[in-house]
Amino acid sequence: MQDLYYILRLDKPFHRRALILTTLAEHNYHIKSDLLVQQLSWSLSTLRTDIDTLNLELSQYLTIQLDTHGVIHLDMRVSHISIEYVITLLAQKTTIYQLILFLFQKRRWSIVEAIDELLISRSTLLNTIKDLNQFLTLYQIRISTKNMQLEGKESSIRIFFFDFFSVFGTLFSPTKLEYSTVLRRIRKEKGAPYLNLCHYRTNLWIQVTITRWAMGHYVAIDPDLQDLISHSIDEFISFQKIQSILLSYVTNVQKLPQQEWMWVYFTTLDCISYSESINQEYRASDYTFVRKHPQSLTDEVNRLIAEVEETERLPKICYDRVYAFLVNLSYLSRIDSAFEIVVPYQLKAMVQESCQIRVQQWFNALQRLDSSQLTFTHLEDIAVSLSILDLSIPKHERDFVRVVFAYQGDKGYDGFLVEYTRSLLPDHVIAEFFLERTPSLLYLEKYNIQLLVSNYNLSNQIPSGCKYVMLPAIPYEADWIRLQNVLSQL
Repeated sequence: MQDLYYILRLDKPFHRRALILTTLAEHNYHIKSDLLVQQLSWSLSTLRTDIDTLNLELSQYLTIQLDTHGVIHLDMRVSHISIEYVITLLAQKTTIYQLILFLFQKRRWSIVEAIDELLISRSTLLNTIKDLNQFLTLYQIRISTKNMQLEGKESSIRIFFFDFFSVFGTLFSPTKLEYSTVLRRIRKEKGAPYLNLCHYRTNLWIQVTITRWAMGHYVAIDPDLQDLISHSIDEFISFQKIQSILLSYVTNVQKLPQQEWMWVYFTTLDCISYSESINQEYRASDYTFVRKHPQSLTDEVNRLIAEVEETERLPKICYDRVYAFLVNLSYLSRIDSAFEIVVPYQLKAMVQESCQIRVQQWFNALQRLDSSQLTFTHLEDIAVSLSILDLSIPKHERDFVRVVFAYQGDKGYDGFLVEYTRSLLPDHVIAEFFLERTPSLLYLEKYNIQLLVSNYNLSNQIPSGCKYVMLPAIPYEADWIRLQNVLSQL
C-alpha cells in the first residue's frame, strides 16, 4: 500500500507541480524545457501554466524562469529550505489535505459545511472520500459521509493522524510545546536512566492525543493489556505525575479515564530513538531503550534474534536496538497492529531495495515465529524496521568545523541518516548528532556551532553566525549535493 503522497497524486494539478519541482531538484535545479516536457509527457503550454502558478503561490520561497535558450532554472530564495518542504506547502492547498486537517481539528462537521469550507462540489467531496477510504483500510478506519467523522478504533484513528502529520514533517513545530522535556524528567525510579525519547515524535504524539481529548474521543484498552503494567508498576505510578501538566493544555477537560494515561504510557514506546545518545551531555548509563518487562518476553525475543544470527552475528550496538524494538513493539502491537506500519512509504521502498537480503531474512524469521507474546500482523513492515536497526553506526571524529545534525525518523531511521551523513562528511568537519531531542539555542551558542542541519523545521532557533540547512525527511541526491556544497564552503 502506498502512503498519502500516493493519494495526493489524485489531485492532478498538485501532482504535476510536485513533479516539476522534484525533477528540477534531481537535475541540479536546471533542465531544458523540451527534455522536461518529454519526461513529464505534458504539453509546453501546460508546463508554462504550472510554472506561472508555482511562481505565484511560492514567490516567497522560489522563482522558476525559462531563459532564451530554452533552459528552465529553479532559484531558491531561502537557502535553508528543501524542495520537499516547498512541496508540503503545496500539499496543504489540496482538497485531500484540507479534508484531513478539518477532520483532525473539528468536533462536529456536516457534509454541507465541508462543501462550503473546501469550496468544492458534493460529487468531488464524495469522490475524494471514496479515494481516501480505500487508503484508510490499511488502518481499518473510514470516513463516514453521514457525519463527516472518522469511524473505527480510536487507537487506529490516532495512529493514522500521527502517521499523516509525520509524513509531512514540518507542519507542527517540534519546539512549540516541550512535551518530551516533561516526559524526560519522569524517571523509572530515582537515579534510573531516561527513556531515549525522540523529541519530534514525542511532541507530535502528545499533540495528536490532547487534540483528541479536547474533542471528547477516548481509547478503550483491552483489560488483558492492562496487566502489562504490572511488570513496571513503579514506573507507571511515577509516570502519572505528568497528568496535571498535560491536562493544563486541554481547557475543556478536568479529568481523564485511567486508560488514557495507560495510552500515553505505552505510546511513549513508539517515540524511542533507537540510536545511541551521542550528545556530549549524556553517557550510555543515562538512558535506556526499554522499560521493565518479564523474563519470558526476553526469552522469546532472543529466540527470534538467534534465528537471524545463524547467518551473521549482530554487533552489540545493533543487538541492543533490535532487542529493545521487539520488546516495545510487543506491547504496542497488542494495543493496535497499526503501530507496526512503516511511514513514509518511500523509506520502506528504499530499505527494501538497499537491504534486500537482510529484509528477507527478518521476514522469514517472523513468518516462522511461534510466540504467545510476539503476535504481529504487518510482517513486511517489521522486517524493514529491523533491517534499519540492524545497521551498525561507525564512530569517528573529525576536525575544525563544528556542525550539528538534528534528525528524526521512524523506528531507527534517524540512525540510518547518521550513517549516511557521516559517509559524506569532509575531513574538516566535527559532526554532532541530536536524535532524541532538538539542540537548544543555548547549546548552539555555547559551542559556537557554525552550521545546523535538520530534516524537520528548526528555523526559529538559529543563533546569529550559524547557518541552517533543512533537508527533506528523505533527502534527494540533489539535497545531499547542496549540503556538501555548504560544508565545503565553511
